[in-house]
Amino acid sequence: MKGIYKFSILHKHPIALGIFVFMVISGLQYFTVKDYELKKRNEKQYTNEYALLIEKQINSALSNSIAITRVLEFLEIRDSISFEEFEIVSKDFLETNTFIDAIQLVEGGKIKFTYPLIGNEAAIGFDILNDSIAKVDAMTTIERRNLYFAGPIVLKQGGLGIVGRRPIFKSGEFWGFAAVIIKLNSFIRTRELENSELSNFYIQLSMINRVTGEEEFFLPKSQEKYNGFKKTVFMRDRDWILTIQLKESTAFHEVLPFMLIRIFLSFLLGYMTYYIARTPSILTKLLEEQSKEIKQSNERFEYVTQATSDAIWDWNLETGVVYRTPNFEKLFGYKLALYQENMKFWHSLIEIDELRQLQKDLSDFLNSNRKNWDASYRIRTADGDFAYVLEKGIVIKNEEEKPVRFIGAIVDVTESKITEMELIHLSEELALRAKKLEASNEELEQFAYIASHDLQEPLRMITGFLNRLETKYTDKLDSKAKEYIYYATDGAKRMRQVILDLLSYSRVGTFTEEFKMVSVEEALKEAIKLNKRLIEEKSAQISWGKLPNILIQETPFVQLLQNLIGNGIKYHRPKTIPEIHITCYEKTNEWSFEVSDNGIGIEKIYLEKIFIIFQKLHPKSEYEGTGIGLAVCKKIIEKFGGEIWVESIPNEGSKFIFSIPKNLT
Repeated sequence: MKGIYKFSILHKHPIALGIFVFMVISGLQYFTVKDYELKKRNEKQYTNEYALLIEKQINSALSNSIAITRVLEFLEIRDSISFEEFEIVSKDFLETNTFIDAIQLVEGGKIKFTYPLIGNEAAIGFDILNDSIAKVDAMTTIERRNLYFAGPIVLKQGGLGIVGRRPIFKSGEFWGFAAVIIKLNSFIRTRELENSELSNFYIQLSMINRVTGEEEFFLPKSQEKYNGFKKTVFMRDRDWILTIQLKESTAFHEVLPFMLIRIFLSFLLGYMTYYIARTPSILTKLLEEQSKEIKQSNERFEYVTQATSDAIWDWNLETGVVYRTPNFEKLFGYKLALYQENMKFWHSLIEIDELRQLQKDLSDFLNSNRKNWDASYRIRTADGDFAYVLEKGIVIKNEEEKPVRFIGAIVDVTESKITEMELIHLSEELALRAKKLEASNEELEQFAYIASHDLQEPLRMITGFLNRLETKYTDKLDSKAKEYIYYATDGAKRMRQVILDLLSYSRVGTFTEEFKMVSVEEALKEAIKLNKRLIEEKSAQISWGKLPNILIQETPFVQLLQNLIGNGIKYHRPKTIPEIHITCYEKTNEWSFEVSDNGIGIEKIYLEKIFIIFQKLHPKSEYEGTGIGLAVCKKIIEKFGGEIWVESIPNEGSKFIFSIPKNLT
């Protein structure tokens, strides 16, 4: 009864104890959340990889069109191509590219030749520059001076198709087009873009109609509602939008059973703790039944030794006698009689160095206050091999705290040990590959920096000599020559700006300054100083709310604010004073910043495209720039471990939002 009174404090508050146990076990739901997050990340990666595969298939199919249009362009520029030459070249190409349905040569805007002619007679003589729908895409092709795919469009010869046109210029003047025709059904079939019920993904390919402004879809739209991760890819060379969506996310369904089991265990163990704590009489009853249970325990021990694969031993430390179960014979192959009650034979199976260490550890353990023993070592089996074993035991002491009995079990862990060694080897290989990849990335950034830096010298020489030419021979140059000099000088200046922006982009992530507490307001004022000329020129108004002090590298953070403010001012609406407002919100693990403007806004389909390097939504004649500023912002934020995105309404303004973790080091 002494032991019962010793623990009587636990019985004073059984409800609180039960709730405490419930809360502790409920904490295991943390692993459910982590498992769910991992499965969601796996689904995202699975979708991204599939989207990349589909994008590569589309690019692979359309890339073959580049060759035939370039051949036709070369033949026409060299010596106007005859119908016979056109037919021979087109026939050979179509025989090796079965997914292309027809090839055309267009003079001016009228279709001059087409192959095959059969089935395409209606297209001969059709003037695409006088057609309101075809003209828009044709003019885009001329502006880009490169192969451009339009569609899906209704073909003159019937059906829906994709038209790839390459503009042909003779002596700098537009002459016509070299074109390929791909029937939409052929394209979808050969690239395996059909949506199958057996597929895990829903595929859609679309584009924005330049005339109506509406999104047009290549594939039939599904009426089903999918809840999986969706990946959207902007194919900038073709103005197409590729959408890949996982039809069903199974992450929640997979973790739901574990979540319910853990909830059930929380209730069960909490109730059991409460029940045991409120019934101390149970302990008394257990004491009364101890003799009976010992007997049952002995019976269970015999049954367990027969059922388990573990080899159990019982060592009487006073007499030196060791009892071992028959499983020793099963695990190691020796007859049980050889090492039953014989420690010398057992020791002979262990390598001498391991045996010495094992005996030392065992001696230290028996002379300590510890109760639980564990050790790992190797045993030589009867067939001559070595088995890795894990041994665990518990020591029993008398009233004088002297060890009198030692009971334990041995488990063969050879398979798990081999697996562990293989995993360690794999981990070392992965670490080595990561180190090589890091070194490669550093070399690439250094190469971009040096290459961009070395390109500035010839540009300065070109600009300098052009300026000297204009100054020294100004009275001998006509207006046309001066215009050419202006265009050349302007081009060199713009090229220099591109190089400077590339230098800036390559330097992102190479800052060596330490992280320190920085006043965001002071950093903002520094960014405003750097934009002073632009602010005064546009009479821009910059405002901000209460801003905190954050742990950050100051230089890239100022550069980030400078680019976002300059971007907001540059893309302002005509006859409107630019207004920029900066706010900050504190969250649990990060700072969230918003940079809002009242500019021209951005169409929804371009909200991700603007962060890609060299991506510009407007021609140089409307808004200057190289298309690198926002790419630099994205790279800076990602180096800090944050995210950046934009919310926008056309003709009303944009809001750039980015997050910075609090625990940067």
